[in-house]
Amino acid sequence: MLRVLGGVYRNLKEDGAEDGDIQEFFKRLDRHMTAPVTEDSIWRTTDANEDFEPNASAPIMRQQNVVHLTKVITDWYKKAPAAI
Repeated sequence: MLRVLGGVYRNLKEDGAEDGDIQEFFKRLDRHMTAPVTEDSIWRTTDANEDFEPNASAPIMRQQNVVHLTKVITDWYKKAPAAI
C-alpha cells in the first residue's frame, strides 16, 4: 500500500496539489487503512475492488493492480466516494 500511496502523492504533486491538501486527503483515507479488508470497506465497494482479494491485508501487488489502484485513489482526490 505504501507503493500505491507514494504513486498517488507523485500524481497529485504533478497535478499541482499542495502538500497540505495531500496530507488532509491522506488523513481522510486513514480510517480505511485497517486490515483485513472487509466486504463493506471502500476497497471492496468501489473501483478499487479489483485490486483486493477477499479478506486481504494488502492490495494485489501485480504491476497492473498497483497502477490501477494508484489511479483510482488519485481520482478520489477530486471526487471522493461518500465514505471518505
